[in-house]
Amino acid sequence: FKTVLSDATVPGEGEQKIVYFIRHLEEMNAKAGGEQLSHAIYGRDADLIMLSLGLGLDKIAVVREDEETRMSAAVRVQRNKNILFPPRQGFHLVYIGLLREYLEMEFVDFKKRPDY
Repeated sequence: FKTVLSDATVPGEGEQKIVYFIRHLEEMNAKAGGEQLSHAIYGRDADLIMLSLGLGLDKIAVVREDEETRMSAAVRVQRNKNILFPPRQGFHLVYIGLLREYLEMEFVDFKKRPDY
């Protein structure tokens, strides 16, 4: 288990830094003869899903906050600033390998069409 923190002192957009780091880890691991690593990425941006698909790896999970839950929780906290326990938040968990399989099944007919 390894946690990486890259703040604003490191140049680049956060999502791009994450993808670069995962790609670098996988290259190093492949050279050492290891099997594919598992990665979990947390973030609110939906582009993390597309960037993760672009990596071509199956063992990636993207964790995102449920926007509606997050917004309603913020409103509740704002109304009652003396709240002892913050409201529970919902999360979406996207398994990239499974998403890729579903996309392939959905678009299998496009593979059968002739090239234009």
